[in-house]
Amino acid sequence: MTARTPDLRVVADRLPLHRRAKAEILDGVRRGALTDRLPPEGVLAASLGVSRTTLRNALLELEREGHVVRRHGVGNFVVDDATTVTQHLERLQPIPAFIGASGFAPSVHDIVIRHRVRSEAAARALGRPTGSRFTAVSRVYWADNRPAALLIDYVPGSARLDELLAGFDGEMLPILDALTGAPIQRVRATISASKAGQSVGRQLEIAPSTPVVVMGHSTLDAAGSVCAYADSYLIPGLFTFMVMRLRT
Repeated sequence: MTARTPDLRVVADRLPLHRRAKAEILDGVRRGALTDRLPPEGVLAASLGVSRTTLRNALLELEREGHVVRRHGVGNFVVDDATTVTQHLERLQPIPAFIGASGFAPSVHDIVIRHRVRSEAAARALGRPTGSRFTAVSRVYWADNRPAALLIDYVPGSARLDELLAGFDGEMLPILDALTGAPIQRVRATISASKAGQSVGRQLEIAPSTPVVVMGHSTLDAAGSVCAYADSYLIPGLFTFMVMRLRT
């Protein structure tokens, strides 16, 4: 539900103007005056009594802190801590399972299968020479009515893989199970942060400068060898990561 134009106004103090605007927006979210989709930037800037440039700087900080998701060409959306996808990193489950368990309706969009694609990260993970080519399988997972994650799997090409990808529905684990002849039990993951860039931003409907969480996944077969590699790009603020740490 799009929020009505709230009664907001930046009050003079010693904070930089964009920080004051940011604080007023957060207060509006806490009071319930701002929910889900924020008013258009021109309307919100006028209600705060600031310029659109000042407002954009405030929204950029809110986005970096995970309070707002900016969907390029669509609008700015409030992210509530109570409405995030909780992902337990020690569990080997597909992202739609986490999305569904968090109360959202998962769906898959924009499935693209490309052949003979180069990936330096995949080549390193699989111990292949630089310039090696792979079959790349990309798709975007949505949570309710908005993009949440972009996944790209890189798998050594084969006739068997092409056969298994016929009618692909977005889930790679069953395909990797069939390729290796045994259920996949282990995935080694690395987590970092990066700007979305043009391609990822376009697919996730966010600005190219938007920070995203990047997870690199090296999938291990029963013998412990890496059989596939994947990159996932997650919109910050939509995901809460949990992991059980053990004392050693």
